[in-house]
Amino acid sequence: MQQQTGKNKNFSLKNRLIFGTLFIILILFIILTFSLFFMINAWLYTYQVFTQETELAEIEISERVIKDGIPTFHLKYTSKNLAKNYIFYKTEVNDNNLSLSSEFRGDKFMIEAIFVKWKDICVMLGLKPMLKVYRIQSDYIKKDKNYPNDYIDINGGFDKTFYDFYENKYLDSCVDTVFISGAGNQVINEKRKYVLIATEDALVIRKKD
Repeated sequence: MQQQTGKNKNFSLKNRLIFGTLFIILILFIILTFSLFFMINAWLYTYQVFTQETELAEIEISERVIKDGIPTFHLKYTSKNLAKNYIFYKTEVNDNNLSLSSEFRGDKFMIEAIFVKWKDICVMLGLKPMLKVYRIQSDYIKKDKNYPNDYIDINGGFDKTFYDFYENKYLDSCVDTVFISGAGNQVINEKRKYVLIATEDALVIRKKD
């Protein structure tokens, strides 16, 4: 009888060890699964944050013509409502409904903007770039020294105050850099439409289908 009781105790101990081991394995599996899930989602979020793009404006370019021996084209710039997408300094001079149309001398156009780029941790926390599109200008692929080019300042023009963010010691932990980015394209013998896009660290021009 005592021998049978000993066997039962041994069997019960073995069962406890087996079930305990299985339980630990199950817990480790759940922790590993959740960790992997979290890591994948964190990577996807990081990728999305640092590769997101926002359309700033639509640009229409006429075909290139020659006037008085100088290449000339017509440009129409229409900004989009950006209030929900990007942070702007002095919102009163960043016209979200700006639409202008003008003639330029040259066979190339360029749009310029000044950026305040935040440090990565701030971007991860959802802080979007601060930028201001401030100039539309023309140029030449092969420039003759006698050829004139044109520019139009928009949204109040270049703003030196952006550099104050970079030089402000109280914002040193947040501001990565301040820089100017430009994007443009060649003007050819046909009409074209483009989209002006802002990424985290540059302006981009893309042809619109």
